[in-house]
Amino acid sequence: MAFKESDSHLYLSCSRSFGDPDLKANSDRPILSNQPDLGCHKLAVDDLFVVLACDGVWDVLADQAVIDIVLDHWGDPAAAASSIVRKALSSGSVDNLTAQVVIFAWKADLGAEIATARAEQKKQMLVEADKPKQRIHVDEGDLDMFS
Repeated sequence: MAFKESDSHLYLSCSRSFGDPDLKANSDRPILSNQPDLGCHKLAVDDLFVVLACDGVWDVLADQAVIDIVLDHWGDPAAAASSIVRKALSSGSVDNLTAQVVIFAWKADLGAEIATARAEQKKQMLVEADKPKQRIHVDEGDLDMFS
């Protein structure tokens, strides 16, 4: 296949970077690299789990939403991953969706406590949201429509 540089915006897909030799053929100016971008992150003392997900998930879900889903399914990482994917789909993602949840077994008890506390916090937030809002009284004499 002949690749024209002007076609790059139509042809290039990040997920294909390992398998498209035509895009790497020009050694003077390869369009993409097959060298993966790697990084290491140390676990923090308070880390309970890790979520690995593709951009189809992160494009539509905030970090806190994903954390809440995992905590809602604490102890069942497969159910949490499935729920993350379903939530991303229902939130309008048009990309591929993949998620993997790894719960650190040595943090199971602490995670259960935090999951319970977060569920209680979410209930309280719903109660507060359902309360009638305080109405602001505006005296018409205070309004000057020509100012």
